[in-house]
Amino acid sequence: FLLWKATKEIHHKVEGHAEAERAVQSVTFQQVIFQIMLIDVVFSLDSVITAVGMADQISVMVLAVLISVG
Repeated sequence: FLLWKATKEIHHKVEGHAEAERAVQSVTFQQVIFQIMLIDVVFSLDSVITAVGMADQISVMVLAVLISVG
């Protein structure tokens, strides 16, 4: 997600269309919450992958998954 977002922003700045293409759009509260939840899930999964890679015990891996999902 971060790579896509950064690439999109860089492309708009390099091409010079950043201000021309940005029309005023109304964003709903649900869209904002969904985007926040999506970013949170991505970073949580990153933490889980790190924890699983460092753990030798299954119980630690399961606990890491449960905490990150929670």
